[in-house]
Amino acid sequence: MNKLKKYTIALLLILSTSCGTSGHIQFYDFTVPESEVKKELISIINLNDKYKAPLHWNNYELGETKDDIFIYFDSNPKELYVVGFREYKELSDKNESILALIGLFDGKLWHFARDLNRDEENRAKGRLEKEILSKMKLSYKKE
Repeated sequence: MNKLKKYTIALLLILSTSCGTSGHIQFYDFTVPESEVKKELISIINLNDKYKAPLHWNNYELGETKDDIFIYFDSNPKELYVVGFREYKELSDKNESILALIGLFDGKLWHFARDLNRDEENRAKGRLEKEILSKMKLSYKKE
């Protein structure tokens, strides 16, 4: 299968599974603007390059938008998470933002909320919260 076909199939899969809220694993509400949350996230990911995906995983960095952020976990199980910001009509204050844990890639397949059982979802959320979100200087609440 050529690269274009692979990308097209992967993109269609991502788009079809992530419309609305059904494809997302968890939402995190912050009481600061998106730019501040993004800055904190990027600084943690870039810390010693610990959470940057190795080159052979970069072919799978297909997100919903150009602003999606990828976080690689090298310890077992090795996974690539995609997180991104979502805007909803209810969000009236520009000093608020919503970060979504969209999905995870296990090296072969992307997995979204509908693909994971409760234990797998809890493990993924716990990993993101413990290794990334807990290191942020910003507080959040889960939806």
